[in-house]
Amino acid sequence: PLRVVLDSHWRLPPTARLLLPPGDVLVYGLAGESGEAQAAREALVSQGASVTMLPPDASGQHLDLGAVLADLTARGINELHVEAGARLNAAFIGGDWVDEYLLYLAPKLVGPGRGLAALPGLSRMADARTLAFHAIEQVGEDLRILARPVGRDQFCSRFQFFLIGLCNLFTGIITGMCQFVDSQFLGAHASHERRCPLQYPS
Repeated sequence: PLRVVLDSHWRLPPTARLLLPPGDVLVYGLAGESGEAQAAREALVSQGASVTMLPPDASGQHLDLGAVLADLTARGINELHVEAGARLNAAFIGGDWVDEYLLYLAPKLVGPGRGLAALPGLSRMADARTLAFHAIEQVGEDLRILARPVGRDQFCSRFQFFLIGLCNLFTGIITGMCQFVDSQFLGAHASHERRCPLQYPS
């Protein structure tokens, strides 16, 4: 499958295992004319990766996810399976791009951990995003939970986006596994008759 990496500042090392075959790798990053950025892009290309420069979001520090999705659509990809960290997950959820959540709940108490999404706090429970459970099954000792935003029983957008996470019982810790990488960590799978992992360095 195609592996897509979101690496805003071109920090992905050319020795990263995700660049190894099989499968193609597409790396998105911000446009930058510095010698360091150019050298980083050339090093990735030398390892067989394709690189694409896109504009930043309003912060000027990260990729514009709308531009990323538009480019993937133009490449014939309309389905993403994303396993990511809290910051990128929050960006996708905040953009209302998530059609389906696939969560794994383990019967383990581990204390503080990484959250599913770094969403802003709520002053009213009524403002919470509401999901509807569509399937719950036991896989080994874990529970596999499939949920969708209320009212989205069918995928209505061009993109079909699946957020995959691991959560831990009681603390509600949900850690993303992704193939949309953020120079730090992210991955996703996409497909239009094809699948693609997405990775994201920040």
